[in-house]
Amino acid sequence: MLDVYARKLINKPLDSMVKFFPSSITAVHVTLYGFALGILGVVLTAFGLYLWGLLFFVLSRVCDGLDGALARERGIVSDEGAYLDIVCDFILYSSLPLGFGLANLPENGISAMILMLTFMGTGSSFLAHAIFAAQRGETTELRGKKSFYYSAGLMEGSETILAFFVFYIFPEHFWWLGLCVAFLCVVTTVSRVVEVCRILKKEAP
Repeated sequence: MLDVYARKLINKPLDSMVKFFPSSITAVHVTLYGFALGILGVVLTAFGLYLWGLLFFVLSRVCDGLDGALARERGIVSDEGAYLDIVCDFILYSSLPLGFGLANLPENGISAMILMLTFMGTGSSFLAHAIFAAQRGETTELRGKKSFYYSAGLMEGSETILAFFVFYIFPEHFWWLGLCVAFLCVVTTVSRVVEVCRILKKEAP
């Protein structure tokens, strides 16, 4: 829900930053740097180093915004870059609950597993919708110019990032905060599935 508004706030600063990038740095490089930083944050989180984990998480999300801005600045928005970006994002978002779970397995383990499961629901419903949207030629730029069709939901990118900020600030409450986010993910998945099935059924011959 918040992605539309977040894009309006961050696009200009990101576009200004990438103007200073050397030509040797490509959007794919930035994507992979961001992914590596995020995974390092997961490892630090697993060891209970939450402030460091938060720092590397923030750096990874900055890179996640810069890669697209860099591609647009240079006029090189490639399918390869879009593919790597979405794969890295989904792996990272699924890995972060694992980090919190390993940090305190007795208290956080079940919540982490449930959250990872519900992330699979939001991810699969998102990507499946993108496939059918591409087949029907649907496009949207409400969340910025994207290579994939971005479907709406309670838990989009901005909400997920915000949720992890809360996890890092209150790690001792992850067990119930994670369950709350998991519930929102379930609502998002169900709403997307119902909506897409309604559209496909309506368009069926």
